[in-house]
This record gives sequence, C-alpha cells and structure tokens, in this order.
Amino acid sequence: FGTYSGMLYKYSHEGDQFTPYFPPTNQQPLVFQRPINDLYADGEGKIWMATEGGGLIRFDPASGSFKAWRESDGLVMDVCNRIVPDSRGKIWVGSYEGFTVFDPRLEKIEHSKIDYGQRENNFFSRGKYLLRNGKLVLGNETEFIVVDPALAHLQKTSVVPVISNMSVFEKPKPLYQSIDGINLSYKE
Repeated sequence: FGTYSGMLYKYSHEGDQFTPYFPPTNQQPLVFQRPINDLYADGEGKIWMATEGGGLIRFDPASGSFKAWRESDGLVMDVCNRIVPDSRGKIWVGSYEGFTVFDPRLEKIEHSKIDYGQRENNFFSRGKYLLRNGKLVLGNETEFIVVDPALAHLQKTSVVPVISNMSVFEKPKPLYQSIDGINLSYKE
C-alpha cells in the first residue's frame, strides 16, 4: 500500500500486520518521501511509485533499496500521477505535462512526441488500461485517449538547462535572443 504521507507498506495475512518501508535518510542520491499517487509491481517484484514531487521511485523488496528519477534526470516533472506499463516492458509515467517513457532495463528516459488531441496534457485521473493489442488507454477528466506505444515517436532526453527569464533585485532583465553568457557587475 502507498499512502499520501509517502509511506509504503506491505500487508501480511499470517501476522495480520503492516510492515513499513522507507528510504534510508543517509541514502545518496536522496530519495524524497512524498505522497504516493500510483503504484505498479513489475514482473521482477519491484515496486514503482509515482509521487507528488518526488519523481518516479523504484523499491526493490529483495534488497530493501530505493532509487529515484526526477526532473533533473529527465522526467517531464517531479509531480508524477500515473504509472502505466506497456507491452514492451516500458513504463509510462503520467504528469500534468504529459508522459515520460521510462525503460527500467536500461534506466533510460524518453519523451513521447504525441498529440493527445486535448488542450492540456494533464493525466491525473485514474483512467488507464493496457489493451490486449498492446495499445494504452489513458483517461483524463473528460475523455479517453488510445495510444499505440509501438508508433509513438520517442526522443531520448538529455537535460539541457535553459535560462529564459531573469531578475536582478526583483527587476526583470529580459532575454530577447540566444546568448553565450550572462555578465553581471559586482553590484548585481
């Protein structure tokens, strides 16, 4: 069970009790305990968590280890709402900005270039399903969208920082063109 307080529990019928699991506080890189929005147990017994601000987290019950992937690793955003496995073994991680496609075998992140046919790419509803033909059914507040992962144009991601706006002492300094550097005086 995953909770909104960020706890992960395993229920035992034999002892009629819950065992909590949480990342070590000294683990590097740090795994944040954030509200768990969705869970997925893969074929190897690993538990995947979509979290509210902590990104995508994998828990391996065999070793007791946690690992996280965040926006800084290439996720669309750290607020992850849904986990949808596809028939190719990849995990589609839904957010308010669309889907990130994660390959758990290679630990690689890709972005889907899909026109979902809606004004926003919010995927926060619980509507999700893998059809027998391998297509994914994704739901939002008003409609269902069918996606064929085999036809999705995926791009491998590399994180490139972009400065699109800046302020100095709360005064906007517009950036109108691409520049190679930013020079500030010692007073700024």
